[in-house]
Amino acid sequence: MPKSENQKIKMLRLLEILKSDSDEENPITITEIIARLKEQGIVAARKALYDDIRILNEYGYEIMSVRGRQNMYYIADRTFDIPELRILLDAVQSVAFISKNKTQELVYKISALAGTHRGELLAKNTVHFDSVKRGNDKVFYSIDAIERAIADGKKITFFYFDISVEGEKVFRKNKERYEVNPVGLILTNGFHYLVCYSDKRRTLTNYRVDRMDNVLIELLNITPSDCVKDFDSYKDRNLAFGMFSGEPLRTVLLVHNSLAEVIFDKFGSLAKLTKHDEEHFTVVVNIQISPPFLGWCAMLGDKIKIIHPKKVADELTVLAQKIISQYE
Repeated sequence: MPKSENQKIKMLRLLEILKSDSDEENPITITEIIARLKEQGIVAARKALYDDIRILNEYGYEIMSVRGRQNMYYIADRTFDIPELRILLDAVQSVAFISKNKTQELVYKISALAGTHRGELLAKNTVHFDSVKRGNDKVFYSIDAIERAIADGKKITFFYFDISVEGEKVFRKNKERYEVNPVGLILTNGFHYLVCYSDKRRTLTNYRVDRMDNVLIELLNITPSDCVKDFDSYKDRNLAFGMFSGEPLRTVLLVHNSLAEVIFDKFGSLAKLTKHDEEHFTVVVNIQISPPFLGWCAMLGDKIKIIHPKKVADELTVLAQKIISQYE
C-alpha cells in the first residue's frame, strides 16, 4: 500500500491499537504506538499522534492519559465491560446446541472485545460447563433463516429428524418437508426452539432448531392467526416445561414454604403466592400440562401437591404408580 494511503488510515490504526493493546492496567506509551504503527507501514510523529488522540477524545472515545516520565494511554471506552463479557462467555459455554469447536471460536471472539490483555485472562479463566456439546454449526444458518423469515413475514419449510440408538438421523414423515409460519425463537434448557403456527393443526407448536435440517424461506406470506397475536415469548417460556406442547390450565399448587424460591425461579412474576397455613402456601399459575411438568412435581416429592384441577392430580398419581410398579 502506498505511503500516502497508509497515512490516511493512521487514526483508524491508532484506535485499533488502543482498543486491542491497552486497558486501565496496561497503558501504552507513544513510543510503543509509533513502533506498532511502523510494523504496519505507517510513519507517525509524536506531535501528530497527540493531535490524533485529542481528536479521538473530542469524538467520545475516552482515551485516558497516565502522566509520568513518558505519558501512557489506554482506552476506557468499551462496548462491554468485563462482568458483561463474563456473562456472555458463560452463556455460550452452557448452551448445548453449539458445537465444541464453535464454542471455542466464540469464546475467543467475545474475549477479544476486552482487548488483548484482559481478553487472554477471560479466555483462560473461562469455566467449562458440564453441558453436553452435541450441536452442529448448521444451527446458526437455521436461526438466521428463521429470523429473516419472521422479519419478512414469510413461511419456512424444513426437514425434521430424531436421533436413533445408533446416533444417526431419522427423518420424520419419510423426509417430507414441514411447512410452518414462524413466530419466534425461545432459548430454554440449552436449546433453541422455534415457536410456529401450523396451518394444518391451527395451533401453536414448537420444534428444536438443532433437529431442523435444510431450512428454507418460502415465497408464501405467513397465515394470520389470533393465537399468534397473543404469543408472548416470556410468558410462553415460563408456562412450558421442556418446551412440550400441552393444554394450558389454571392450576393450583399447595407448596411447602421451603420451596418459595424454587417457585419464583420457575414462574417469576407470574407466581401469585397466598399463605395457606404456617408451613404452606398456594400458588395459582396457568401451566401447559405435560410429562415434564408432572415429572417436576414428582421430583419435589411431598413438598408440593396439585390440588386443582383433579384430573391433573390423577395424571400424576397414574405416573407415580407406573414408576413404582417397575420396582416391585
